[in-house]
Amino acid sequence: MYQLINKIMPYPWGSTDGISHVTGTANPTGEPMAEMWMGAHPKGSSTVLTEDGEIPLNEFINNNSAKILGDYYVWEYGQTLPYLFKILSAAQPLSIQVHPTLPMAIEGYAKEEEKNIDVLAPNRNYKDPNHKPEMMLALTTFYGLCGFRPMEEIQADLSELDLENNKEIKALHTALLSGGYKGLVQQLLSFDDKQSADLISSVVASCQKKSDELFKWVLKVHNFFPNDTGLLYPLILNLVQLEPGEALFLQPGILHAYLEGTGLELMANSDNVLRCALTSKHIDPPELIKNTIFESYLPRPLPFDQEGPVTSFKSPSKEFQLSKVDINSEWEMTKISGPVICLVTEGELDFSNNKKTIHLNKGETLLLAPFDGPVSITGQGVFYRAAIQH
Repeated sequence: MYQLINKIMPYPWGSTDGISHVTGTANPTGEPMAEMWMGAHPKGSSTVLTEDGEIPLNEFINNNSAKILGDYYVWEYGQTLPYLFKILSAAQPLSIQVHPTLPMAIEGYAKEEEKNIDVLAPNRNYKDPNHKPEMMLALTTFYGLCGFRPMEEIQADLSELDLENNKEIKALHTALLSGGYKGLVQQLLSFDDKQSADLISSVVASCQKKSDELFKWVLKVHNFFPNDTGLLYPLILNLVQLEPGEALFLQPGILHAYLEGTGLELMANSDNVLRCALTSKHIDPPELIKNTIFESYLPRPLPFDQEGPVTSFKSPSKEFQLSKVDINSEWEMTKISGPVICLVTEGELDFSNNKKTIHLNKGETLLLAPFDGPVSITGQGVFYRAAIQH
């Protein structure tokens, strides 16, 4: 068992207090705290507290892969932790984005490596050769956009805008009718600065006269991104509202964006993101189009199982699974088949095996290896357990 120290990512869309509420720690600078990464991705690896000092988790696993991962998972995934666990807290919308499938990530990464594009370069699409299925479990009321709405609903809402008097809105409506979802996205990406300004002005004027929630979200997005045609995506993608304890799974290829709220995000160990709107970062339209599934998709909350103090969410991805464990006095984790990261979100808990005891306060994390079990957890509190699907 090893305690972890985790990195905070200060992306500008982050809230200033969401992660502090989850971890019980202060934010003395008042700067955005967007994500806390718990894992071994080289961009933001956790640090392991060992008897020999602090060691980056990716380096620690590389030097002790059989011990930390277990022989089977070394064979399956190589010398790396296959998942990345995060606390995510958004005060404003993230970019409209999509993640690649595994074959597309391998191909894209290899091509950019051949071109000698630095992995940190702003025009780099593929930071690693891995796909990025992900799940989000809401800790607060959480809003997002996910998957294309039924085409007739988009058509109806576009018609509610100034369709007759604005040629850009009319072009979008025509593109949807003739080219479907793909035609609509390509049309949005094709507008020049003047066309974009005309479109935005007309859309905002129309939405200010509407009371429907989707049109209000258009205006809210516009407040954060006043010069971005991505304000239309609340009319194009499904608006999702998760209540605390509800979870959503996103497979690669699904266009989406998180809008507002705090939650736990668990994904394959990747940072591959292809963007199309609501961002100042690199946009590569052909690569985005190539990676997007242009079909209607209705997101639904993930099913879960409950057994004793454990609520387990059913992830379709083999790389990860997430459980919530509510401890009243004592509970034993009898079998640990692979690397497990535990995050305490309420109370204080002691994790003990036949070698040692580690006390965790709210916001602290622990890495368990296959040979650490059984582990007895005592105290009163709640922790979330990220593990490999088995």
